[in-house]
Amino acid sequence: IIVCPTIAAGLAFSYCYKLRRFMQPVLWLVMLIGSLGIVGMVHFDPMPAKNYYYSGILLLIMGAFTFVSIRLYYAISWALTTLLAYEIVANFTTITEVDNIIQNTFSIVATIIIGSFSNCLMENYLRRDFLNSILLENENQQLKKASEELLRLSISDALTTLGNRR
Repeated sequence: IIVCPTIAAGLAFSYCYKLRRFMQPVLWLVMLIGSLGIVGMVHFDPMPAKNYYYSGILLLIMGAFTFVSIRLYYAISWALTTLLAYEIVANFTTITEVDNIIQNTFSIVATIIIGSFSNCLMENYLRRDFLNSILLENENQQLKKASEELLRLSISDALTTLGNRR
């Protein structure tokens, strides 16, 4: 009831180009509501297999760090908030074996670390591509100016600045 409309609203928000500067906080909020939905399933599911919902959290963390293009600061703060919520639910509101909690926590922390490295690399590549495109545009403008200057020099005499036979 909460997660799916939030994801739909986040997707609709991504098409509003005037609000692009707010995209990272909105992505953070959408991802947080999605992950808290999974944590809520851990809390409310009466089945004994509910400890396996953490794999959904792992997939969500890797997806957010690699495919969603959320900035590293937002991604880490979101993932740590999700981990904290999972720990609170697993330790205090449900009866979960300590071995499962330790294994799940280790898996989530390892996924956050690996996702952070991949996110950092992707941001580095995106920034490098952006700078290269700016440098290429600058070089193209300089080349265009040089070409215009050569054309001007080729059609006029340098000494008299009158048009030549060409």
